[in-house]
Amino acid sequence: MTGKYDEFLDGGVNAASNRAVTHLPENTWSASIHLRLGTVRGGRVGLLLDANYVDDYYLYAFPFANLGASDPASQNSALAGDTLVRSHTLVNARLSWTGVEWGSARFEAALWSRNLFDERYLHNDRFRPGVRQPDPGL
Repeated sequence: MTGKYDEFLDGGVNAASNRAVTHLPENTWSASIHLRLGTVRGGRVGLLLDANYVDDYYLYAFPFANLGASDPASQNSALAGDTLVRSHTLVNARLSWTGVEWGSARFEAALWSRNLFDERYLHNDRFRPGVRQPDPGL
């Protein structure tokens, strides 16, 4: 998906062509697969894998460039590129053992992992102009 502002008034100037549209990646996708691996001691063993992809996107509607007099608000502003979140793919997994009977009770046990391959990405940014302090996230 792509987006643009029809109008973005900043300091009385229409700066629509020089402002980032926030939280709008061009592409996103997700996929999952659930595998039944068999039976162990009367319980079903399964594996669930899912993957999620997000394209680059901006966190704040800052200017793309300092345009001087044609966009006075951009002169002392942080730039959009400082808040760019790079594209990333996250993979999660869940290994489960379900339908296990123990006496009159039934239970389920599972192990799961978020961000299985420890992908580093910026998901939030406590941004102050001139000082970038990324949230370590995952």
